[in-house]
Amino acid sequence: MERLTEKIKNKHTGELLAYRVRCHKDVEAVQKLGRLEDLEEQGKLPRLPCAVGDMVWDIDFGRPCSYEVTGFSFRSLNDDWEGEKILDQVVVYYTNSNGSITGTFAVSEIGQTVFLTREEAEAALKELSTK
Repeated sequence: MERLTEKIKNKHTGELLAYRVRCHKDVEAVQKLGRLEDLEEQGKLPRLPCAVGDMVWDIDFGRPCSYEVTGFSFRSLNDDWEGEKILDQVVVYYTNSNGSITGTFAVSEIGQTVFLTREEAEAALKELSTK
């Protein structure tokens, strides 16, 4: 996909300052923005909390364990471990660093049993141990 905008960054810090429409692309950029806003209003524009390659943290084994996100899908998820069926959610696929453990979890589990940082996982584990 061709970018219709370019990023304007601070020369010293690299901080994003603004976006500028590329030369002669004004109409295309406005149309694309309009389509994206329509999708967002219709609830058809998913916002994923992480990306492929990101690390997530699980506390299933009584300690924070890191896993790499390998993909996403939208489907129902049967959790054989707990006998649950999670309907119509974004499902995240993951693997551990040596590939020996792979699995899935629903995005709705982030912040409950799966965490985006080690610190969040450690805090949840500490909270569980005080109960």
